[in-house]
Amino acid sequence: VGARTGGCLYWWAQAATDDAVIVSVRRAEAADGGAGEVSRRRQAAGDARGRAFGRAQQTVRLIGPGGEAEVEGVLDGRAVDLLFMDAAATAEAVVREFNAFAPAVRADGLIVLHGIAAEGAASNGRRAPMAELWPQLRERYETREYVAEGSRRGVGVVVVPAGGVER
Repeated sequence: VGARTGGCLYWWAQAATDDAVIVSVRRAEAADGGAGEVSRRRQAAGDARGRAFGRAQQTVRLIGPGGEAEVEGVLDGRAVDLLFMDAAATAEAVVREFNAFAPAVRADGLIVLHGIAAEGAASNGRRAPMAELWPQLRERYETREYVAEGSRRGVGVVVVPAGGVER
């Protein structure tokens, strides 16, 4: 979740199995993306690259904002092994996306969140939105945290329990 120009999508497709179903969901607008023609051109370029990233046997689907129902259709009842959530523009968007997509992750699957560093700051000087959700997830689930010294971002990993993720 949070695909924009396809960089992360490329690496996930390379790491995935040959028969993987890879679904990338783009947000309506990134915090620093702005509106206008430049942003639309970057999105279109990311879509084109994303379609080319998958290997012959992989299924790669790029889904636009608000495509939760389309994601369910692509998954067709299959559980997700890995959910990667890139930093969102607002805390509300982070929670909404987590609640929409995390329940699809299988037991012992992983939810990887980018931008969890507590000292991280959003471009507007406030605390990064993902960093607001991270402490709650640490209290409820088994987690791992990877934050380089001095980093303003960091990566958090949630190991999904046998009972799944609560909404």
